[in-house]
Amino acid sequence: MKSCDGLDGVEDGLVSNMQQCRVQSAALVQSLACDADVTGNPENCLTKAQIEQTLKIYHEGYSLPYQLANGIDTYPGYNSLEGIMMQLGSEPQMRTPPVSGPNAHHSSRSFEFLQNFVQRNQPFDLLSFDIREPGKVKNRIVELSNVIGATRTDWSAFSDRGGKIIWLQGNDDPSVSPLGNAKLFESIVAKMGEDKVKSFMRFYLVPGLAHGGGRFSPTWDNLAALDNWVEHGVPPSNPVVVDATKSSTKGRSRPLCEYPSWPKYKGDGDVAIASSFSCAND
Repeated sequence: MKSCDGLDGVEDGLVSNMQQCRVQSAALVQSLACDADVTGNPENCLTKAQIEQTLKIYHEGYSLPYQLANGIDTYPGYNSLEGIMMQLGSEPQMRTPPVSGPNAHHSSRSFEFLQNFVQRNQPFDLLSFDIREPGKVKNRIVELSNVIGATRTDWSAFSDRGGKIIWLQGNDDPSVSPLGNAKLFESIVAKMGEDKVKSFMRFYLVPGLAHGGGRFSPTWDNLAALDNWVEHGVPPSNPVVVDATKSSTKGRSRPLCEYPSWPKYKGDGDVAIASSFSCAND
């Protein structure tokens, strides 16, 4: 947070310039490296292998040797080095089965999904599972991606019936990576064309918004905005959202910036008011 907060022009507790934060986070992780003479599994520094694996998973993501629904075979990484908070658990060892709290929240969720939806009839060992080589459950995973996935890129039927989408995704969401949703949005644009997508969809990445809540929980009359677009053909234009968190910053406002832009402080004015910010791309 200290490293990235001011990249949007002001230290306000929000990382708005996420891309620049990603650029410099590798150097930040490298600064935690162990001295050359440290051996074993140290507690207060990171080994070369730990650094390389962390950056690879978070920044490069991973590829699958098979395809899920809609041809997806990659995941673009995670936002865990961009100032977000993740619940990693209070115990270093994984319980069997994992328990949210003592273990990382997402390990528990992963186990529950894989045990109850994928494996189903036999005990499941989370630590032995590799999504890249899922073995006999691969077909079930692919089947489920078609049943419950939300990754289609052709929304022609929806838009041709007059449907409109106002799509918000939190930059601080530790459960659904904003990088994944940004990639999906880009795929929709690539499939349908920018002008067509612009006619029925708006996509916003919101700094500070987690999986609900977070450091900035945006509220606005989004139903009126959607109704005005559907009924009167008036799309959202520079919406302003108000922070509804139960914190000292409750009530501050920010502009909603269409992806890939983000709210940048103009250099003067009240940092709690949206008019002091503009949507920037650099």
